[in-house]
Parts: sequence; structure tokens; C-alpha cells
Amino acid sequence: MTIKLGDVSLFKSNSYVLKARFNSVNGLRQGSSVEMLGIEIGKVKKFTMNQDDQFAHMDMEIQKGIKVYDDAHSLNKQAALHRRPGI
Repeated sequence: MTIKLGDVSLFKSNSYVLKARFNSVNGLRQGSSVEMLGIEIGKVKKFTMNQDDQFAHMDMEIQKGIKVYDDAHSLNKQAALHRRPGI
């Protein structure tokens, strides 16, 4: 049995956290959709700024079972992930 209150799951999580860094997260907000191939696969959970490496760090909650590969990148202001095949 799973009990879910809003975005909080009490027993079993159907997602995992993916961390990424960007030059800019302009236009994104906490709760923004994360898409792959035009399909929503998760939500933006948190932003932090790291002044040592001068990047914006973003935590995304991604649906379990969805594989996001190391070579994924974002092409636009929306949290849309793309993969460059063969790289």
C-alpha cells in the first residue's frame, strides 16, 4: 500500500533524483516539467548556486524506469533533456 499526500510519498518512491549543472537556469522554476522526447518524465525539485565552479546546480525528480544517460544535455530554457547518439 502506498499513501501519497501531494508530492510527498510516505512509503515507496516512484522516482529518483538526478543532479545536473547548467550555465543558466533562466526561465526554469521549482516544479517545472522535465521532458525527454517531448514527454514529461519528471519535475525540477531544487536549484543551488555553486560559486566555486560558477554553475547553477539543479536537482530533478525523474520517474523510476526512465534512463537519462551521461551525454544528455538541455537545448532550451525548458528542462528538456536530449541525447546525442554516438557520443
